[in-house]
Amino acid sequence: AQESQQKIRIICTEPRRIAAISVADRVAQETATKVGDLIGYQIRLESNTSAETLLTFCTNGVLLRTLMGGLDALNSVTHIIVDEIHERDKFSDFLLTVLRDALKKYPKLKLLLMSATVDSELFA
Repeated sequence: AQESQQKIRIICTEPRRIAAISVADRVAQETATKVGDLIGYQIRLESNTSAETLLTFCTNGVLLRTLMGGLDALNSVTHIIVDEIHERDKFSDFLLTVLRDALKKYPKLKLLLMSATVDSELFA
């Protein structure tokens, strides 16, 4: 049974713009949809999303700038996936700090951190 009737909305960050676009293209292809419909992307100067978009790929910087405008931007978001988290930079480090605060405000928000590395010391 579903806990709430809230539509699932996922934001997935990628460290680079080209990755956000190419992964959105691939996922849209795999789900037999067009980019901009259910699957979309948002990078610095370009957005290809719609009111129907449920999965948005964006860069760490785009999500960080969005959240700097206020955590209310997450009102309709159910999941955030931060990909390539092992690629540490100022954006990803600060984004994690902001997301930690967001989890306090939105306890039902699901946060998934993904990495291809097996170096557990990197995350400690």
